[in-house]
Amino acid sequence: MKNQKYINGKKEVIEEEYHKQINVFARIVGKRPGIILGYEKITCNGNEGKQEYDPNVGIKLIEKLKKQYGTGIDVIVGDTIYLNEKVIKALKKEKYIGVFRLKENNRKIYEDAKGLFKIKKSNEFKYKGQKIKYWTDIFEYRKNKVKVIKYIEQEEKEIYVVSTDTNLNEKTINKIIHARWDIENEGFNELKKGWNMKHCYMADEKGIDVILQMIIMSYNLWEIYLYGHLHDFENSGITKFGYIDEIREKLYVAKIDILYFSSA
Repeated sequence: MKNQKYINGKKEVIEEEYHKQINVFARIVGKRPGIILGYEKITCNGNEGKQEYDPNVGIKLIEKLKKQYGTGIDVIVGDTIYLNEKVIKALKKEKYIGVFRLKENNRKIYEDAKGLFKIKKSNEFKYKGQKIKYWTDIFEYRKNKVKVIKYIEQEEKEIYVVSTDTNLNEKTINKIIHARWDIENEGFNELKKGWNMKHCYMADEKGIDVILQMIIMSYNLWEIYLYGHLHDFENSGITKFGYIDEIREKLYVAKIDILYFSSA
């Protein structure tokens, strides 16, 4: 890649090499410990769109999860990009339920649901003291029967969701789709900001894989320690980074005590 840089006050065009590895991750959501179950690399050249590659990589990851965890997984929840005929076929093959956000990129089913729900009567349920209105119906999505639900929550925010299991109830689907946000807030953000996963430590592809696996193992051990060993951590009101600060302070005090004892 050619970049313009100022070197000794002069503008020069220099060649720079960038290394990037994009991955699709699977993580437990909605309960603790939220360990990472696996990942799969996206292999693509240049700046091709995610739509072309992510669903195919998602299918590989679904197959890998089935091989490693068998029937230990019931539901796979994903963003709208994974609402794809091939992904649904892979889920059905492995006997998993799929729950996905529905947005305008799946225009036909989105517009059909939007139009129908305008004339259909809504229902509601209460969740955590909040009234949630919803509309629901069964649609055909590329030769697959799916349940589509529109939720209106606080501040009149609309959420459209698709479930491959037409018998799954609307309250459960709502909980599942909200649990998906764990992977954004507690997963990706924490790994990028707290674990520096975004940084490329070396150019070698195998080396990148080894470092990535070490980060994932460390992250999983940290989750198991906090939410498995420290039984009251989830309700303690302390953040993960706050707990790290507490440990750091205790180690610092312990170090001072040892130094003081040694000098005495």
